[in-house]
Amino acid sequence: MMYILAGVFAVLIFYILTNTSDKKINKKIKRILSYQEVSYREKLLKGVDEGSVPYSSDLNVRTCHIESEYAHERMRYIVISPKKLEGKKYPCLFFLHGIRDVADDWISKGRIIENYEMALAKGKIKEMVMVIPDSGYDGESWYANFTKNKERKYESYFIKELIPQIKSEYPISEVGIAGFSMGGHGAFKLGLRNIEIFKVMGSFAGAISLIRLSVNRRVMRIIKILYVPPFVFGSKDKKHFLDVFGSFGHQIIKQDPYSLIKLLHYKSPEKLLDRHFYLSVGDEDRAPYLMLQQWIDVVGRLKKYRVSFSGSLYRGEAHTWEYVSKDLPNLLEYFSDRLD
Repeated sequence: MMYILAGVFAVLIFYILTNTSDKKINKKIKRILSYQEVSYREKLLKGVDEGSVPYSSDLNVRTCHIESEYAHERMRYIVISPKKLEGKKYPCLFFLHGIRDVADDWISKGRIIENYEMALAKGKIKEMVMVIPDSGYDGESWYANFTKNKERKYESYFIKELIPQIKSEYPISEVGIAGFSMGGHGAFKLGLRNIEIFKVMGSFAGAISLIRLSVNRRVMRIIKILYVPPFVFGSKDKKHFLDVFGSFGHQIIKQDPYSLIKLLHYKSPEKLLDRHFYLSVGDEDRAPYLMLQQWIDVVGRLKKYRVSFSGSLYRGEAHTWEYVSKDLPNLLEYFSDRLD
């Protein structure tokens, strides 16, 4: 009976404190658009078409695998690189996909090769090595070390196996990481938790404020030991979320990019120096996962702590790969300008 009452209480808190009105959201947007780092862009009318840009003869696309001792899974990844790599080092950019997507979606839906080739031909970016890994766990790993299943350590795989493997095979200089949706979460989380590795981090409509995604940040601020029982969620995704991150507030905070920014600011502010963040979202990307609201949270925090960032809000865009494909040239240019 006590568990049922606790669950009902948690649901009531969730409903009352996470229900954000459009009026309140619009007020926050108006404030954020006053920041010089933020742009409100018109709907992107057209992206690059498949095959519209011929692949360079110097481009090499490889599919590779690692038998991971951390994830206990055969992990697949794609590497896009110049064929001739002698004589210099190249910036490296990791791209992370969204929930239940696969690495190939960056090629077929994100048009990453066409976007890269076009930007390169226009002289807007440098040559890069781009790595596109599958997330693992059938596209639902959240790039995390699972809280409840200790054999599933996907963050450890990326940091301790994948990145060293890439560095051993390619002449890499500085490293950046970006992602869409769940991948945006992974990019910011892996970047912030391993900030000595990543110089630039990017998010397309990312789940970058887990507290808002699960239980409102105001609740966590007051009750960090709040327990969220899985049965209060009917959604398969949210039940899986608790399996990955845990049911307690303090567990979620450790994996939450919004909270990690604050932690770094107060404990190791020097680590945020010379680190850069790119984050964009569509103004229609609200329910059910509140990506717009999460973007607002993180933009506000980066501004508050004077961290280097660029924020873009796109009019009329929602949570789609089409939007990602159209915004990708902007991210590539942002990264290229900041990676040596």
